[in-house]
Amino acid sequence: MIRITTALLAFALLVGCTSQASHEAPEYVNANCPMMGNPVEEDGGSTEWNGQTIGFCCDGCGDKFDALDDAGKQAALDKHNK
Repeated sequence: MIRITTALLAFALLVGCTSQASHEAPEYVNANCPMMGNPVEEDGGSTEWNGQTIGFCCDGCGDKFDALDDAGKQAALDKHNK
């Protein structure tokens, strides 16, 4: 019984470590922030628009992007990501 418990515990720890290690960053459709033009940072935040993940250089840019209408969002993306 102790062997089974030990084996289950070891398996649970292994699975927990594996799932954390395989966490990948989102794939952004843009390399540069649509608001500032700076490179997208992993901790800069992101939003979903038109089925795509848009990345930003900092937290404040996401709110500014979300406030734009669809035409403004596309223009911002096009301006900094040619």
